[in-house]
Amino acid sequence: MALERLFRRKRPSGGNRDVPELWTKCEACGAQLYKKEFRENLYVCPKCGHHHRVPASERVEMLADAGTFQEITGLRPLDPLGFVDTKPYAERLRAYQEETGRKDAILGGTCTIGGVPAVLLVMDYAFAGGSMGSVVGEE
Repeated sequence: MALERLFRRKRPSGGNRDVPELWTKCEACGAQLYKKEFRENLYVCPKCGHHHRVPASERVEMLADAGTFQEITGLRPLDPLGFVDTKPYAERLRAYQEETGRKDAILGGTCTIGGVPAVLLVMDYAFAGGSMGSVVGEE
């Protein structure tokens, strides 16, 4: 038995894998979906038609003409009330910012859509569920 453990293949676990995850699971029907095809199908499950969340940056890629999006959202949220529930709001903001790489729940910029100049604002659900903070209303 000890010899068997010595030669047993060790499989990478969790986030330690060098190879990116190639498959995802539909939240609605549980179907295994190839991520590349899932993205090409605009995050809609081809088995059951369930619409999944689309990351804000990918939504911009879907809508704006290639290479035309210039981000203009530069404001940072504040906590003028010093709000605290189970955690201080400032602490929650830092966590959301680290998790998403965004300053606030909105991604905005100028671009062209079908050759027409446009301003595009996209809510990022990954940032506090797309909640409107102090910055979202300013943009």
